Amino acid sequence: MIENIKIWDLDRKGDSRGWFLKVLNGSEEFRNQLIGDVYFVCGKDSGIRGNHFHIETNEWFSAIKGNCSLYLEDIVTHEKREIKLEEDFPKLVFVPKNVAHAFYSDSSNEFIVAAFTDTLFDPSDTIKFDLV
Repeated sequence: MIENIKIWDLDRKGDSRGWFLKVLNGSEEFRNQLIGDVYFVCGKDSGIRGNHFHIETNEWFSAIKGNCSLYLEDIVTHEKREIKLEEDFPKLVFVPKNVAHAFYSDSSNEFIVAAFTDTLFDPSDTIKFDLV
């Protein structure tokens, strides 16, 4: 599963007023899969968010504020990967089902990650898995 992770570089536009980041523009090959939830994950003070996997749900993640590491582990092969999510170098990361994921920042700075799913939230589809 971990080989199915995909990463797209994004283009953040900024000027003296702030910045603009389009995470999805409608031309993505997976756009018809996005029928689930859209939400934001916020972490601070070296907090860990996630530490779980999904049996049915695929997810896409993009940092919109701050920096964090996205830790990943295939629950079958136990192959691991770390992806840096950074505000200044935005990217969109696809994480398939059965890949455990956790967000972690080793600083006291807050991070915010935008997240999208291809299913509606079902608590029985979120399985605890300690990565960090």
